Amino acid sequence: LAASPSDAALSAKLMGDALAALQPQRPGQADVYLIVASLWNDPVFESEASQAEGILRSRFGAEGRSILLSAGTGAQQPRRFAPASPNNINAALGCVGQLIDPEEDLVVMFFTSHGAPDGAMAVREADRMASSLRPAHLREALQLAGIRNRVVIVSACFSGAFIAPLMDDRTIVLTASAPDRSSF
Repeated sequence: LAASPSDAALSAKLMGDALAALQPQRPGQADVYLIVASLWNDPVFESEASQAEGILRSRFGAEGRSILLSAGTGAQQPRRFAPASPNNINAALGCVGQLIDPEEDLVVMFFTSHGAPDGAMAVREADRMASSLRPAHLREALQLAGIRNRVVIVSACFSGAFIAPLMDDRTIVLTASAPDRSSF
């Protein structure tokens, strides 16, 4: 379902502002870019993503090179972050892919949501949007964006399903669980 006109305008503004705020890479310096997303509209996921973004930004020196997307909190609160929709995730990957030097820069991604036994991560925003992020989709999006040096952190049940599809010599995959286990 489409968002209301005012919600759609706010979402577009938040996404545009988030992308425009990303700083360019510095030639000769290994920059780190962060893409963090809470994919399920519950306060616990947005809180986890927000805290992870702050820790990772500080540890990797990624100030000005970080984007946080969220499916929201499920509450009637004003949206703080651009929606973690499939299009916005791809837009973030595409923008970062255009900014980085693929040979010297690193992209760290952190995704949190519910996971399913088939390896999919749920993407849900209130009663408006439901889809999934699958390992093969993320692999293809990373390839299309030209992002080669990467760390992918997946916090979800059955998230080990992301390891084999993303595994290569330039990728580190960290997951909250094995492919056949919940993360509890």
